[in-house]
Amino acid sequence: MLENFPRLSGLYQLASQKINKYELLKLINRVYGCQVEIKQKSDYLVDKSLNCELYSKLTGFKKPEWL
Repeated sequence: MLENFPRLSGLYQLASQKINKYELLKLINRVYGCQVEIKQKSDYLVDKSLNCELYSKLTGFKKPEWL
């Protein structure tokens, strides 16, 4: 990063495509073969997504897709 963007300084958020906790846990369960029952709870919703728009704008970073 420092070699490609020497004038970049400060803290930046990096993020992938948006995914909710339930879908992430299901993905982890499947990938690692955990065989854990995961129940969705939809009465409590909070969006804690990271925003990497500034970093993407400055570096051309493209958010990776989930599996």
